[in-house]
Amino acid sequence: MDRFFENPLHEQQLIFSFPEERGATRYEQWVSHIARTGKKAVDFIYPESNPRQLFFTEVKDFFTITREGKFHKGAYSIMLAENVAQKIKDSFSGFDGVGEVNPIEEQNFAKETESYTRCVVFHWEFNSETSVSARKTGMMLMKQKLRQLLHGKCSRIKIENMELNPSAIWSVTRSETNIAS
Repeated sequence: MDRFFENPLHEQQLIFSFPEERGATRYEQWVSHIARTGKKAVDFIYPESNPRQLFFTEVKDFFTITREGKFHKGAYSIMLAENVAQKIKDSFSGFDGVGEVNPIEEQNFAKETESYTRCVVFHWEFNSETSVSARKTGMMLMKQKLRQLLHGKCSRIKIENMELNPSAIWSVTRSETNIAS
């Protein structure tokens, strides 16, 4: 890991810029996470000091895909919701297990934020061919399903999208140099 915190943070073709100078930590690259084989991880964790909130954030960017993959072209599906929920659960479990055997930066961050309120953010960019109506419906269904799947783990769940529901915490832009022609 080159830098523990990034601001801005590039994830796929999206650029996340944070109001707090240090930015976010790329959880999927933490040594303590990588050592837990078979576990999934969110893309990044962002700590907001005031109010004290810790955002576990998963990013899926289906905007420019042309072929159907594991999640087809990125429309709402129970399979996609289950994948995101599993990443959240594994990330919470791994974050709670950070201890003295882990790198000092990870230990310090976990200790500093242990009393923060946990929030889940799913940043979801739809395929450009998906209608606005289907996007809105998908976002509503995703939030309902994640609430069900994460019941008892986290009640603060946000579904974000640059166009329909942009973040109130950070800004997101698309990298112009990576957009396929």
